Amino acid sequence: MKKVLSLCLALLMVLALTACSGNNVSSQTEGNTPVGVNGAVLLDCDAVKVTAEKMDSDDNHPMLRVNIENKLDQTVFVSGDNIAVNGFMDMSAMFANYREEGASYQQSWEVPAQYSGDDYGLLVLLGMPEDAGIQEIGEIEVTLYAGKEEFNEEYMGEPVTLHVADVEQTYNEDGTVVLDNDQVKIVVRDNVTVQDYIGSCIYIYAYNKTQQRIFITMEGVQANGTEADAAYNAIITPGKRDVSMVSFYGLDPAAALTEVKATFVGKVFDDEDDFDGQEIFRSDAVTLRF
Repeated sequence: MKKVLSLCLALLMVLALTACSGNNVSSQTEGNTPVGVNGAVLLDCDAVKVTAEKMDSDDNHPMLRVNIENKLDQTVFVSGDNIAVNGFMDMSAMFANYREEGASYQQSWEVPAQYSGDDYGLLVLLGMPEDAGIQEIGEIEVTLYAGKEEFNEEYMGEPVTLHVADVEQTYNEDGTVVLDNDQVKIVVRDNVTVQDYIGSCIYIYAYNKTQQRIFITMEGVQANGTEADAAYNAIITPGKRDVSMVSFYGLDPAAALTEVKATFVGKVFDDEDDFDGQEIFRSDAVTLRF
């Protein structure tokens, strides 16, 4: 009987410890199992509690309305990382503040001391390329963090996946396959799009098959036979996908893009300030013709 009691106590201690991360941070999901939007706890720590309320919209853009409780006698900043919609990374998400007349859109929520209310929202799909093919939001994944200074990860939450609707998302992998192994699949679309002031752009699809957060870049880039820099830095969490519209600095915006030469390189992305992680894959030099 004593042995059984001891085992039970030990198990309870393990569960209690695993519920906290850093400065007493917890979320209500276990193993990032999808949960409903209404009432889902996105972050609960010594400084702040953030709870999802409902899906809303702002100027026809999808928005996750949240309730925030600042537990401190000073301003707290809340931001997010690794935001994904239907399995696609969403690097364009914005943190909206509706506390004052006229909304403001930033990279974080600035929450006044002892504030409690729902004057905040997370706008998604602002810059998601149509090439991703998202017609309706099925799931939103987000990891929130908070600090007494902006972008300070003093209180780091866990990933939370919100189930919005039953949606069967398809993933278009058409195009030229640059690399496909047990770590990543990279596909360059065969078409070129022209954007005002930027010029010719291409779409790149990438799927992270690893259990690590990675970032992918292009090296040794030539556009139409001229050395150029590709505006491509895809940060992708495990099991997620990215679709990026890529432009080229050094290419005349008025010129039609007919050929790109490049090598695709993937590295482990461990820290927001560290773009020099361990290299885990490198493609052969490829020539893409359009």
